[in-house]
Amino acid sequence: MNFLPVFSHTIDKINEALDEKAVSFNTLSKIFLIDPGLLYNLFIYVAEKNTNADIRLIQSCLSIIGEKGIREIITRSKTVLDLDQEFNYLWAYSMLVRISAESICSKIGIYEKDTAVLASLLPVAGILSIYSKNNLIKVLIPLLLKLNTEDKIFIQEKVFGTNHITEMEILQPIPEILVKIIYMTGIIFSREGKRLEVMDNPSRFSESYDIYQLIKMMELSEAITQSILYPSLIETHERGREYAKKHFQIPESDFEFLLEEVFSEFDSLCHVMQMSCLSEEILQNAGRFTHRSFSFLTTSETFNKELERLYIINREGKNILIYGEPDVGKRLLLASLLQRHDNPNKNKSFISVYCSGINNENFESELFGAKGGFMGFSKHCGSLDIVKENGTILLKNIDMMSIELQERLAKTFFEGFFYKIGDVKPTFFNCRIFMTTRLNPKDSKGISDKLIKIVNPEVFHIPPLRERRDDIELIANAVISKYNLPITDESLFLGLREYYDNHEFRNNLLDLKRLLFYVSARNIIASKKVLDNQ
Repeated sequence: MNFLPVFSHTIDKINEALDEKAVSFNTLSKIFLIDPGLLYNLFIYVAEKNTNADIRLIQSCLSIIGEKGIREIITRSKTVLDLDQEFNYLWAYSMLVRISAESICSKIGIYEKDTAVLASLLPVAGILSIYSKNNLIKVLIPLLLKLNTEDKIFIQEKVFGTNHITEMEILQPIPEILVKIIYMTGIIFSREGKRLEVMDNPSRFSESYDIYQLIKMMELSEAITQSILYPSLIETHERGREYAKKHFQIPESDFEFLLEEVFSEFDSLCHVMQMSCLSEEILQNAGRFTHRSFSFLTTSETFNKELERLYIINREGKNILIYGEPDVGKRLLLASLLQRHDNPNKNKSFISVYCSGINNENFESELFGAKGGFMGFSKHCGSLDIVKENGTILLKNIDMMSIELQERLAKTFFEGFFYKIGDVKPTFFNCRIFMTTRLNPKDSKGISDKLIKIVNPEVFHIPPLRERRDDIELIANAVISKYNLPITDESLFLGLREYYDNHEFRNNLLDLKRLLFYVSARNIIASKKVLDNQ
């Protein structure tokens, strides 16, 4: 079995540690934890030598193989990576993912930490496996690290004919729990880069719910990491909030604290590794993004008039509902409304609520919060508590909340107060309400008439991309800028414009982004080959 590539700086540290007379397994395990390839090689080696054992703890593995086994792992780890620009960020990504998984694990307390770490590092291990067969993937690392699981798979399959999940499926032997995680991940995500929603449901895996949760932890860890490394990718930040709440009951109000906690741990690790310049660079990137504003642009005179009407409504502080197909820009439009200079609520608190994650069990906790010390609930702020003083709450995909809960929410809005869990005193609130939905509220049975009547929002529709072809190039250029895609050649733009005019764009922005990601990947590799041949 071929071992995964490893980082040179961790091999040096392992050798230094082994040369000491009385190095502890605890010290060695910490070094293995800072190298995803080395960590996986450890478990592969142990599984080779102990075929009947399912060992999941790092220190247990080390105690079984001893110094001799560790040195053999180092010898067999033939591909050693130096920390240049691409691998520097891959290492940072790996460590942030690992620390995120450890942090989530400590909060929910239902998994062995080592198991959570192994699960979270699966995508990185898969990329390393592809690299061991085709080192061209190295030049795509800066792009791949920005993408979600579906888009990673799509690009990897298009360019290399494989993907990080498939690579892990053929990586044997490994602990049984990893085999199950990889198998289930392969069921949820197709090789075409599609998330099979019918399969991405915990009810499908009732007998292996813990495995499903580990996959969600992997995705949440990825979203946390991308939120830190690439703050301009607002969608990853939103995805992280949604997964934290939906799968791990971590309130949205706690998500920012989670990011701070993870980065603080990463900063400390960089200091120990004498790589403080890396954490400083990441922090500076985040600081530069703080001052960025959002805009929703169009070249259509008719649509522009509709936007101007919406801006007037926004200036008056009215409640707003925006509907349209998935990935048409509802989030971006709301972000631009929030940040406009004439928004009366601009400097007030804001929070988004992912209605798909609200159910009977977490309705009060998520929206009202808890006083603390009651029935095991810890003290935390609910969404309405955060925006109670003229803030703005965004109810995202309100049609994905049950009608029963929508009407319960309508009653709360009508009364203007709520009770925190464990509190006997009412909390009064006055906030502005934004809502998004995939459906026209006038035609949909998925939205409560009572809620619409009480909130009384101004309704705005965003048409799909196929009905806004004049805007596609404008939107594409914004995506190119946000992801820093290397598309500058005029011949590339000419080909793209023809595609803009003729493609159906059934999935709206999803299709457009994948087109741009693929063109970028091909361009990066072509440029690399030209340089190599000079």
